[in-house]
Amino acid sequence: MTETRDIRSIPVSERADDAVTPLSKLIEDGRPPWAWSNLDDEEAQELHTSLLWFIHTYNSQYAVEVTHVIPACWPEHPRMVHELPVLYWAWWMSHRDRKATPGDAAVFYSETLVRFQDRLPTLLGDGAVTCRKGKHSGESTELRNAVTTAEKTHPVRGVVTDWRHQIFGS
Repeated sequence: MTETRDIRSIPVSERADDAVTPLSKLIEDGRPPWAWSNLDDEEAQELHTSLLWFIHTYNSQYAVEVTHVIPACWPEHPRMVHELPVLYWAWWMSHRDRKATPGDAAVFYSETLVRFQDRLPTLLGDGAVTCRKGKHSGESTELRNAVTTAEKTHPVRGVVTDWRHQIFGS
């Protein structure tokens, strides 16, 4: 089980640039670092640490409505587990990458961020309201049953569930 660190205990130097620099090199290797399946255990932990920093910053700076808040239980929401690294890397490439331009940042704010915030209630599922109140309610029974059925019939059944438990515990 991976230990989750409180964002305040993570030195500023590890919060964005230092924690992600080795991951950014994966792009050069043709392994997009926003896809968990491309990461080994150490890289996954680096991404998780970067996401903790990003979510903290996002909630304090970019969540201007209650419906924009990313709840602490985000790892329990499979769609969030996949979308947040993409959002983080879109932010990183438009703000931290050496090739970033003001135009890249403008597109991030006017398109990428807005579209993510519009999709956030769907990404969180039926429990969005209770999750934001700190009471994770999980996925709907219908969705959970569909995922279970899909995993049973898929050739690598259970791999997503096993992976989520290995990375995030629970």
